[in-house]
Amino acid sequence: MKPTVKEFQDDTALMEEIKTQSKTGISKDNMYVMSHDNDCTDRVALPPL
Repeated sequence: MKPTVKEFQDDTALMEEIKTQSKTGISKDNMYVMSHDNDCTDRVALPPL
């Protein structure tokens, strides 16, 4: 599978894309988030239950 790279301006759009990709069968183990802000990375990678 060819990697896909997307840019997001806010956490909300990113989280929606993660949900969309998960519904299409892509495992969260195969998704990577890069951010210039560690706090943003933690909010996305470790959402509250």
